[in-house]
Amino acid sequence: MRNGITTAQEVLRKRGGRFYVLGDPRFSVKWRSAEGEHSASFLYWTGIEFAWDERAGDTVERNWQANRGPFKLFADALSHWNYSLVEARPEPEGFAEVWNIQYLRARDYQPGVQIDAICDNSYGNHLVFSVSHAEEQIVYQYGIQVRGPTEILSGPIYFLPESELSEEEALEFVLRDLCGVDVSAPEPEWVAEYVVPGQEEVDRKIDELETRIEELIGDRARKIEERAEVRKPLRLLYDTGPKLEEEARSVMESLGAEVERSGEERNKDDGWVTVRVGDETFEGVLEVKGVKTKHFGFEGLRQLTDWIHRGISTRNKRYTGIFVGNSSRQDPLRSRIWPFSKNWVEQAKMHGYAAILTGDLYALYLLDRTGRLDRDEFWRQLFSTKGPFDMRPYREKLTDEEKDQLGYLPQP
Repeated sequence: MRNGITTAQEVLRKRGGRFYVLGDPRFSVKWRSAEGEHSASFLYWTGIEFAWDERAGDTVERNWQANRGPFKLFADALSHWNYSLVEARPEPEGFAEVWNIQYLRARDYQPGVQIDAICDNSYGNHLVFSVSHAEEQIVYQYGIQVRGPTEILSGPIYFLPESELSEEEALEFVLRDLCGVDVSAPEPEWVAEYVVPGQEEVDRKIDELETRIEELIGDRARKIEERAEVRKPLRLLYDTGPKLEEEARSVMESLGAEVERSGEERNKDDGWVTVRVGDETFEGVLEVKGVKTKHFGFEGLRQLTDWIHRGISTRNKRYTGIFVGNSSRQDPLRSRIWPFSKNWVEQAKMHGYAAILTGDLYALYLLDRTGRLDRDEFWRQLFSTKGPFDMRPYREKLTDEEKDQLGYLPQP
């Protein structure tokens, strides 16, 4: 509810901000939420309490704006009325949402409502008028508080009751006469078939432009897809599960490896890697792990042991275990810490497993795409590594901007 008051004041506090309320505003709005049904006055968004007089009449007294000013056309069409405004005062909670009441009172001011009448009735009540949030100076005379000078705080809200104007005419009056909007009659359906001299050439140009627009929209959609595709390696920095596994495999393939995928079924390895460097062939099995924690647990090492035993029993080969890990995956890289504990490193070395961070794998991808990576050297070093891969020589090849983005910490 209060959000409506705040939003309205954001408009009214801007230069030239104002609202126009056409017709009888004395109705309620209803809505339903998880807590049940709710109801409130339509005018809740004004932050003002209105006191209405229900009596009807036909006497209209005008001020200068109604006699010679912009409201004359509307006042001329106002011949009777069914209600009028007696009083408007601040709604305390609504005012407190948008104004610092304590600050006002510290300056000897209090919340107020400024009413500017355009048309009144014989009772002295208001028919066409505007209201604005205001602050009133607190003044005492003979010990009695009286209303002091008023300062306007926000733009006006104009109220225009029902008149002899139709709804369309009243709306046109507000747009044209009060808001300065050029309002013209729309072209009727029956004239749409007419073709005037010179129109055919313009229509042809419009058709060409519409065709070109459709082509551009299609080109843009394809480029958005292309952009998403080239950004996939960034998943190495934050993702987990099958998408992280697939991206690790894809990046390794881009670095020259052959990767055999075993599928995404449970208890399946994350891929079998084959790399040929000259006359040498290196073969490994992957375990890709993305975790929220700062350090890796031993589960990944146990999984590698299972995959290696599977390779022995089903392929008659002993593969090199390669652990690819993404720790603290929800945190920016520069805020992460070294994720391999001393015991973890000892276990990896004992089993002869290599370990590389997904952030390091992404850094190698950057180097390779810009011609700064010796692939053969990298693969030889990775397959000869026992424990965490030493990225220090490769980090030296990164630019300062790349180092800043990747946020590398000193490697133990």
